[in-house]
Amino acid sequence: MKIGKYSFGVGDRFAHQGEAQLRALMKANAQGVAVTPVWKA
Repeated sequence: MKIGKYSFGVGDRFAHQGEAQLRALMKANAQGVAVTPVWKA
């Protein structure tokens, strides 16, 4: 599997950080940085 230049580990076992992680990805995207989310179990 090939991922982009930048990746961001996401996953929130206790459902506390999902919104913050999404906001971070959206902010990076708005600044033109392509970030690949990588889901962790």
